[in-house]
Amino acid sequence: MEKIRTLNKVDIAIITVARDIMGLKIGDRLKSVKEYSEELQMSVGSVQKAFEILESEKCISLSKKGVFGKILEAKYDDKLIKKAFINSIVGVMPLPYSKRYEGLAMAIKNSFEKHGITFYFAYMQGSRVRLKLLESGIYDFALMSNLAFKNSDKKNIKKVFSLGPESYVSKHVLLKVPTKSKKIRVGIDKNSEDQYFLSNQYFSGKDYDVIDVNSDNIVKDMQNSLIDQAILSLDEIEEKLINGIEVQDIFDKEYINLANEAVIVINKSDKLMESLVKNILDIKYIGKIQKDVLEKIIVPRY
Repeated sequence: MEKIRTLNKVDIAIITVARDIMGLKIGDRLKSVKEYSEELQMSVGSVQKAFEILESEKCISLSKKGVFGKILEAKYDDKLIKKAFINSIVGVMPLPYSKRYEGLAMAIKNSFEKHGITFYFAYMQGSRVRLKLLESGIYDFALMSNLAFKNSDKKNIKKVFSLGPESYVSKHVLLKVPTKSKKIRVGIDKNSEDQYFLSNQYFSGKDYDVIDVNSDNIVKDMQNSLIDQAILSLDEIEEKLINGIEVQDIFDKEYINLANEAVIVINKSDKLMESLVKNILDIKYIGKIQKDVLEKIIVPRY
């Protein structure tokens, strides 16, 4: 039977210092050995040994500048990730109902796992729900549109990565079916920031009744004559039968472009996650994988 190694005080100091350093920029000042000793309630010798190991194994390079203490001159993230004992990361994103989302999920998962980090995605519709669970600490980061982020309460969250135009959806469109009623019934999903915001913008000044819907059911609700019109992303109807439903473009470039771009959002205080996302994710790699999935060059695996 393999013997399980327990962490000693030096190991704990290495993990703590490595995680802190991953959140620092070159030129930043590190906490002193004494500060770490008091914070971790261990001897100065244990903390000093942790610094010596990180430097001798070329995870970091430090310089001493008088009263400013130790300054970070270089850091090597692949080595720091191993020392930081980061076992897994869990992100949350919309259900991967489209090839575009499947490409995103595959590229992001591959990016983390290439660095030795086990990665999981949880899938949940509604950006407001995803943000609430992110803020509660259940997930490490959330994927949403730039529009949803801009309309959110930014008190506790921070955007750390943008994935470029049409990385979230291709575009939003108006769906409509013929109706004899003077007052149209508009389907609005209050849990979807994009759908809710774009609907209110588009139908402002018009005479209509709001019908609460789930975005997933909009096409079905139209076919069952429960609603007359609704805003929806084109990706959500690409593989659905929409006989009898008219599709129209919406001409509002500012908001549409914001709604089309995917961004990654974290808790403001999570410096480690900010460092991991910025250092590991590459927009060109993600864009290529997403494009290859959309064009059916590769089969998505996530």
